Amino acid sequence: MKKKTIINIFVIFILLCLLYGFIFGDKNIKITKGGNYNFKGNYNCITVNTKENVNINLENVNINCDKGPSINILSDNRVTINIKGNNTITSNTNEDLDGAIYSKKDLVIDGTGNLKIKSNYNGIVSKDTIIIKNGNITIKSKDKGIKAKSLFQMDNGKITINSQDDGIHSDMNVIIKKGTINIESDDDGIHGDGLVEINNGDIFISSEEGIEGTYVKINNGKITINAKDDGINAANKTDIYEVLLEINNGDININVVCEDDCDALDSNGDLIVNGGNINITSVFAFDFDGEGVLNNGTITFNGKSIDKITNTMKEEQSKLVKGK
Repeated sequence: MKKKTIINIFVIFILLCLLYGFIFGDKNIKITKGGNYNFKGNYNCITVNTKENVNINLENVNINCDKGPSINILSDNRVTINIKGNNTITSNTNEDLDGAIYSKKDLVIDGTGNLKIKSNYNGIVSKDTIIIKNGNITIKSKDKGIKAKSLFQMDNGKITINSQDDGIHSDMNVIIKKGTINIESDDDGIHGDGLVEINNGDIFISSEEGIEGTYVKINNGKITINAKDDGINAANKTDIYEVLLEINNGDININVVCEDDCDALDSNGDLIVNGGNINITSVFAFDFDGEGVLNNGTITFNGKSIDKITNTMKEEQSKLVKGK
């Protein structure tokens, strides 16, 4: 055999080995230094462990991790995930606090693309804050859709969640500035132990309970809630805030399908309406332990306009006690 032929065969063999490794080889990526990292194609798991800032750029990526988070961020600094094109993340994780995307510290998601997440536990988890700046995010999870420790904030974009636990959950605050949110949940649609503040956006929730927090403050936005329990509930979850349900503006439609102890607007403290258009379909409209005040705005309850907030749950219970 000629020497040139042997060399050609050897080169072909090397190329085949490289191609095999590219297709079938290990796609577990470990990032240990700060910087920008671009990903296209298929991967198993991506782990980030550095004290420097990291930008992860996903473009038409498919990440499928058999065990643990598909993107596991163990960094002490903020990490930003930028999405472009169509991206899919699938994760099989059984540990509490873990999700398809898990971050030890602040996590930012931005970009103009699509991100589809499927998890057998939580979808996106951060032990600190989660900020959604933009992008189209779809989550299907067997526990919580999004879970943050201190803050979930949405600046813009679109989120669609189908979860068996809370759709959006924060152990402290939830702030929604703008964007579109669609949630189907077997528990709370949006839950914050501290403050839940909605400043604008289009929000549709179909869940056991719609929105819950210690201090629920709605400044504006278009909100539709279909609930099997309370529509919006201010309940004592933390001592940092006073229990208050405050509606200042917005177009709010609440439909509660329930024959027991449930209300469209429920506060374990005061219930104050300063403005907005509120349309309620429910057996009970209001329940509050403090004061119920209607300063401005319009409220329609089962097709009838009302000009006063009355404690319907207490009134109904009183009638039952008195046998009326």
